Amino acid sequence: MAAEHAVSRVSVAELRLNVGQQKLDVVMELVSATRSSHEEIDAWLSGAVQTFPVLQDHGFSATLDSRD
Repeated sequence: MAAEHAVSRVSVAELRLNVGQQKLDVVMELVSATRSSHEEIDAWLSGAVQTFPVLQDHGFSATLDSRD
C-alpha cells in the first residue's frame, strides 16, 4: 500500500515565526535551488547534511520493517 502524503504550504512569514535565522537561511537557499537546477539542489543537499546532520527516526523505521 502506498503511503499518503499531505502537502501544506508555509509562508515565509510563518517560517520566520517558527524557525531560527540559520534554518530560515538554509530553507530559502533550498527554495532558490529548486528554481534553478538539479545540480543546485544536489549542492544544497550536501551542504545541508553537513550543517544539519540527518536524524534517524528508529520508530518510523521499525514501523516500516513490521510491514514486510
